[in-house]
Amino acid sequence: MPGSLADLRNAQEELVRKTLDGAVFRAPTTAGHITAADLFATDGTIQELPEFYEDQGLLSTDGISFGREITTSNTSALGRTTPVRSDVQGDTDTLNFVAIETNRQTLELGTGAVLVPGSRGSNGAVEIKKPNRPKARSYRFLSVAQDENEYGEIYVCRYLPRGKISGYGDQVFNSGDEPIGWAATVQGENDSTWGSPGSYIFGGPGWNAILGKMGFTPLAATP
Repeated sequence: MPGSLADLRNAQEELVRKTLDGAVFRAPTTAGHITAADLFATDGTIQELPEFYEDQGLLSTDGISFGREITTSNTSALGRTTPVRSDVQGDTDTLNFVAIETNRQTLELGTGAVLVPGSRGSNGAVEIKKPNRPKARSYRFLSVAQDENEYGEIYVCRYLPRGKISGYGDQVFNSGDEPIGWAATVQGENDSTWGSPGSYIFGGPGWNAILGKMGFTPLAATP
């Protein structure tokens, strides 16, 4: 019989994940969707993304953050101090990141303009006028965080099939250590053709090697 907490627990340090590297990819809502079946090969290696997905480049050291806001409606009853019923009315995911490269993709991300390689002027300069009534634009977003273990890479991914840019962070010009950044807050929305506002995707050779430790059925050994 267990004689201590250590005997009861199943603590496994090798299942603690960190982000050693990461990236955010953005595509128009006409691009193909991201699925686990297409993102990873049978050996767990990550595959090429569908056409039109563009890397947003280097990100600030704050990395990639996801928020989740759940709103509920509570029903009370006479004589009860806690709700007798609670219904979820909203469940919204948000994606936040700061791109620190200045290129066509981040200029488009940070200004809301639609830019193409030929958007530069005859003198090479790029001018973007802010519209009187800005239009919130929606894109497909894929964030990829990479970890690793002795078996290989582990990928923790989030996919927003229809992410609307709902806010921008402050942009600071100074002579300190921080580069000029292009910060965006993205709100996940339901994609009617895909049938969901987002997904979590996990994979990689390192992930496959520890499926059993995480409580999943291990993959069959390759003959």
